Amino acid sequence: MIKGIIPLFIGILFSKVAFTQSKLNAQIDQVHKGFASFNIGIGAPIGNFASNSFNNYSAGYAKTGAMIDLTFGYKILPNLGITAMVRNQTNDIDIDEYAEDWEDFYESGSSGGDASVFVEAQPYRLNSFMIGIYGTFKITNKLSFEPRILSGYAIAVLPYMTEDIYNSGTHLITYYRESANSWTISSIIGVGVNYQLAEEVNLMFNVDYHAAVAEWKDVKTSYYGHITGTYENRYYDYARIFSIINTNIGLGYRF
Repeated sequence: MIKGIIPLFIGILFSKVAFTQSKLNAQIDQVHKGFASFNIGIGAPIGNFASNSFNNYSAGYAKTGAMIDLTFGYKILPNLGITAMVRNQTNDIDIDEYAEDWEDFYESGSSGGDASVFVEAQPYRLNSFMIGIYGTFKITNKLSFEPRILSGYAIAVLPYMTEDIYNSGTHLITYYRESANSWTISSIIGVGVNYQLAEEVNLMFNVDYHAAVAEWKDVKTSYYGHITGTYENRYYDYARIFSIINTNIGLGYRF
């Protein structure tokens, strides 16, 4: 008799604890409908943005970079909320691959010889402000799954770049391309998991796809011929398709 009562008592106790915890979490969700989170991570370029194909006009030669963002959200329904994000995304240029492609180009031309190209460049930058919606679905009492989609405006930065070209050791030309800014549309679609560390503190892990198409008109490029001593300014148009897979982790504060 007693042996049968003890397991029953333990089962009732655990059920009571689980019910109480579930009720407590529901109350917390009702009290804390908003959140602010700070997130950092890495961004891997894909598609044309990562391409190092010399014959591809849209090739970005972009390398894996870093991102940082500040995200705000507020639940308007039990499983749906509105969100806003300010994000800074940076991706370096693969200057070694870029220089090698230019060396092959010059060596295959009419001048022949042994070409050497040295490149210095700042990173691509995408500074975005976006708004959107997110869902929140409980996996356990403390863990939730959160898809989201956002869109807004961004300032896309075409990097400053210099190229020094040598042929058989003779310094021929230096190119200076100015940095340029362009307003464009920026969008994100992603998913994340949210773990409740404390009543007001969450640990967040997110993966998203960040995209933007940018064009820069009449970007100034200066040419200096070292042998002739001549200097010339030319103006070119550029286009880049920012396509980036971001993985980030952050801390959120619920209010």
